[in-house]
Amino acid sequence: MFNISPPLAEEILERFLQMANTVPVIGIDPTELAWIRMLVLLLRHPDPVVPELTRQALRYLEAAASRSGVSSSGRDAAPATQR
Repeated sequence: MFNISPPLAEEILERFLQMANTVPVIGIDPTELAWIRMLVLLLRHPDPVVPELTRQALRYLEAAASRSGVSSSGRDAAPATQR
């Protein structure tokens, strides 16, 4: 999937484990925290292609959810790019 060097992978894993000890954000289901952490790691990735691809994937998922009638957590139905 991604070509990540072993030292970088270890650093990412270490940061991930450090975040595991923090207080969860209000309004996020504890079972979703691993996904939020992974998104943050991808958005902060040093290779500029990875964060951009992550943003595009999130936009795609938001558009697909709005087409299927799934509302976005009680906020207005406009896509993030229009808020």
